[in-house]
Amino acid sequence: MPLLKAAEPGGLDPTVLDMKRVCAPPISGETQRTSLIAKAVRTTLVLVTVVVLTGLPVTRGQNLTLQHELFPNPDDQHSEKTNASQRFLSHRQGYEAKYFKCRCEGNQAWNGSDCVDTLTRVVVTNPDTGITQMSLTDDFAGVTVRNVVCPWDHVKMYFGLNSDPAHQFTLLPKGTLLWHQREYEHYCIDHILNAEGIQITWEARVCVPPPAVPRCCLDAQDGSFPCGDDFPHPFSPPIKIGETFVNWPEVTTVAGRKCEQNEREISLPLNTGKSHLFYESGAVSLVWTTPYFFKETQQEGFCVRRDERGGYVATICHEDQAAVHQNSCGNVTCVRKCCPEGQIHSEETYCLPVKHESQLWKPNFVDADLGTSATPLDNLTILYGRPHCFLYVADPSENENDKFHMFENGDLFSPSSNYRDPPTRYCVDNFVTTDKKIVTKALICLDQQTQPVCAIKANPLFPTLMVLSTVFLGIILFIYLSVPELRDKLHGRCLISFSFAFFVAYLLTSISYLINTPLSPGVCTSLGK
Repeated sequence: MPLLKAAEPGGLDPTVLDMKRVCAPPISGETQRTSLIAKAVRTTLVLVTVVVLTGLPVTRGQNLTLQHELFPNPDDQHSEKTNASQRFLSHRQGYEAKYFKCRCEGNQAWNGSDCVDTLTRVVVTNPDTGITQMSLTDDFAGVTVRNVVCPWDHVKMYFGLNSDPAHQFTLLPKGTLLWHQREYEHYCIDHILNAEGIQITWEARVCVPPPAVPRCCLDAQDGSFPCGDDFPHPFSPPIKIGETFVNWPEVTTVAGRKCEQNEREISLPLNTGKSHLFYESGAVSLVWTTPYFFKETQQEGFCVRRDERGGYVATICHEDQAAVHQNSCGNVTCVRKCCPEGQIHSEETYCLPVKHESQLWKPNFVDADLGTSATPLDNLTILYGRPHCFLYVADPSENENDKFHMFENGDLFSPSSNYRDPPTRYCVDNFVTTDKKIVTKALICLDQQTQPVCAIKANPLFPTLMVLSTVFLGIILFIYLSVPELRDKLHGRCLISFSFAFFVAYLLTSISYLINTPLSPGVCTSLGK
């Protein structure tokens, strides 16, 4: 009987396998321990791989989607190896359009002096779904290299993905550029490399058309200006984009509306720290500071004109709350809510939409004894907006003395001060705290005599004496610095330091009293007020 049988085609003879097991040399103890260690290492690596792959935000067969317009560095999302293998190319999106680059071809990037071959990517937003994802340049039908030339009335803007958040942009599947929810055809982009040859960002040059600005006195159909705003120069007020002021050769003008019955006019010079025009989503808004240091932004209810010196002035139609209350609350009960309908107050000074209706503030009334909750009123009218005054934030969750109650006639009662404030002097709303809790607070008007010292004209005697003290402190400091014995000794240096500190403190305080214009609380604090 033969020891071995012929092996079947395509396989091994089982007898040979048996002989290998029989004839193999015995495994030593050291070899067995090494084998066990290797097996344990392999098992550990498998478990770690499973855990890591389970926690990955993007797995095989998925696209990388970003839900916001602001993106980090594209190269932080994928390395070259990852993009060339499973996490990016498994479900690639094809686009039939081309997009435009300024200097380099599709898979090239600019290193500061030349175009270098490298795999490039772009961020693409699907306008139908609103989903934004990273795509390869090869996903497009091609790239056209051109230096964008803008029409005469457009402004060429330079945007960088890692620059000002207001300059963030994406591409659309049809090859146009999306910025501030508007589509632009006149553009080109560049992928930028750092000194190590790593793609760090992409930049865009975009031709932005002139926005429409409401212009005062544009009443006549023949284009005349009844109020004398007929300067020969083009109408082009500076408009802020992000942190940069931009001047178009000439902006598009639309007629500004006239103030209504319950509004009063406020005129403010533009770009003086009190007001400026702001460009966002293709529209121009007015950002201005109220006399009570609140910053407001409005897209309607203002117009811009030129003054006699050729500067630009904004005229604002501001709500006359006293007139609104008089006309709206004659036969009904009115209360004032700080934020517009459907919004609550943030911890800062702005309002934001609610996620659930339960987060909205609803007024609760009490009777004159403060002990019984009154039934909801049928004739209730809710007014919106903060009162126009210096405000005190009453937060019962932080201070027991800030408790307040709302009477059935709409007055707000503060037991600690025994004050009753009408709806023209308060507003109530729900606030979102830093730890995401919802608390009810009231913004209550302060009496006029309690406004900040910097906002009123101080007694002229005090600033005069302050300036006089500053002058003498300066003389004393000069004398101390002129005496060598004081400069060379420790106690003399201490004396000079004290004199210098007093001189600076008195100087800043004197400046704060000599300035006639109202100052914000932050500036007052910096000047020692």
